Amino acid sequence: MTNIQAILRIRSSIDDQSPLRICDDNQTVELWNYRYDDTIRFKFDHCYQDTCRNQDIFHASIQPLLNNALNGHNVSIFTYGATGSGKTYTMNGTESDPGLIPLAVNEIISYTTKQHQLRTDRKYNLSMSYLEIYKEKIYDLISGGNKELNLYQDKSGKIIIGDLTDTIIGGFEEFCKVFMKGDNNRKVAATKLNRQSSRSHSVLLLKIKKTDNSTLQQCTSKLYLIDLAGSEDNRRTGNCSDRMKESGAINSSLFVLGKVVEALNQQMPRVPYRESKLTRLLQDSIGGNAYSCIITTVSASRTDYYSTYQTLQFASKSRNIINKPFAQVENITSRPDLVLEAKKRRFIANEDTRNVKKRKSLETAHFERPFANGDGKAGVSLDKHRNDNDVKDQLAEFERKILSRQDQQTKALLQCLNNIFPENNSQLDVIRSKLGAVSRNDLPNRVKTVKNKGKDLKALRNAKNTKHKSDTGMTKTFSTLVLKPIENTLDNLKVRHPETLKKPALDTKENIDKRKFIEDNTSLDISKFDDRTIKQVDRLLRVLNQGNCKSLALLNTIGKKKAKAIVDFRNMNGEFSDIAGLRKIPGFTPNAVKKFIECNMYSSFDVM
Repeated sequence: MTNIQAILRIRSSIDDQSPLRICDDNQTVELWNYRYDDTIRFKFDHCYQDTCRNQDIFHASIQPLLNNALNGHNVSIFTYGATGSGKTYTMNGTESDPGLIPLAVNEIISYTTKQHQLRTDRKYNLSMSYLEIYKEKIYDLISGGNKELNLYQDKSGKIIIGDLTDTIIGGFEEFCKVFMKGDNNRKVAATKLNRQSSRSHSVLLLKIKKTDNSTLQQCTSKLYLIDLAGSEDNRRTGNCSDRMKESGAINSSLFVLGKVVEALNQQMPRVPYRESKLTRLLQDSIGGNAYSCIITTVSASRTDYYSTYQTLQFASKSRNIINKPFAQVENITSRPDLVLEAKKRRFIANEDTRNVKKRKSLETAHFERPFANGDGKAGVSLDKHRNDNDVKDQLAEFERKILSRQDQQTKALLQCLNNIFPENNSQLDVIRSKLGAVSRNDLPNRVKTVKNKGKDLKALRNAKNTKHKSDTGMTKTFSTLVLKPIENTLDNLKVRHPETLKKPALDTKENIDKRKFIEDNTSLDISKFDDRTIKQVDRLLRVLNQGNCKSLALLNTIGKKKAKAIVDFRNMNGEFSDIAGLRKIPGFTPNAVKKFIECNMYSSFDVM
């Protein structure tokens, strides 16, 4: 954040009868107060007398702001004062004493030209637009004509003027031609106080686009050089007819500008930017995201006392406004040509990488001579067949290793179950023996049942025939055979689930450690507990105790909020002794902890 820079420039010389005086520090001015016979002090960043040239003001106050414009920040420089106080002279100047506009543009063009010669990876593009606000209507000064332009705001909040001419400039001479053409189209007229009084507000917009191919970034900034029309007292200027309407529009827009400054100083919830097109255009400059500088021009004459007092009040209030500038930098990784160029540059700069790639290319290069087939055509080299066979052998060996590793894991799990549940093994053997005995004893009964099924089918057919004969007057009785379902003797065997069995006491140190681990981490499945599981849990616990928010968020079922909660809990209570300690954190229910362990148990933990 930065305050608006306020500069004071006095046009006429200060004499003994002048009500204005500059203090010794060149930052404070005193204005005589006729009502109370006292002085009023106004504070500025710098005060310049009438003997100062435009170049002195530029080098001391304006040139440091241009460095911000070249680094992606918006910069706004405008003059404010009463009519005839020297605003246009300060901005445009003369041939002997160039104004701030040609001096600033020349400085930027010279800097970009030197940068093109020193660094080929940086590219600058400059373009300009020139407009005026006349009677609350916007006109393009470069293209000329009476076409009114519309001002609107895009989605990002930027102020855009539709159909405004944007001219690319390659040098200072080209800029001077375009600027002089637009300046000749500006509305000026003569009044009693000024022979060439500006009847409109002029705005010169210089767009600077810097592309850095080494960092793949693009900076876009705008430099506003604004010459405001001066406030007028129609009793002194002698305006009438069209001049009266023009001065009314000028005073109205400047009055809204004063309301905006007052609202920003009082931190009001609503700032009336939309009440004037001038304030809409200056929205970034006053209370926005630009580095701003107000050059206040006043007259030290007693006849201009009231206008001088109003101008000093406006400048002192504007100096308290705080802007929030930021660099407008964008990544240009979507441009494949720039990405490829940057990759080539990094590859050439990194000598070690280049040597490694060269060595690998020499190792993998083969210069075999193809052999001829029986029909005289060129075939595939022997080395290629040999390489294919080697690849197949390696794949087969890799597959055998995977299968053997799976078998080892399965055997380890079965052995673990046998050690933990010895009672289950004996019960399973009893069940197998009973099943075998039942199947052997029940075999003759099943044969008889099959034979009876055939007899029952014949009885049903006879019943149908008997029913048909009874309808014709013949009667015949038959017996109904009732089939009973075979009782399943296996239902009488009470087999208990392994989880409901009471675990025997394990005396060995290894089993005691395992039992303690299972009791502390009840969310883990017992069937998955082995040496490999212990290693995975240790790695997972290390990530929880040493990982930052970014690495913790990469774990399954852990997002940014939970990762931040884990880090905050760890900073307050120390490291986790076990994974079950996650349940102490708000939001980690037992089910959530169980799901977290299951999802991350056999996954990769290379997140540190």
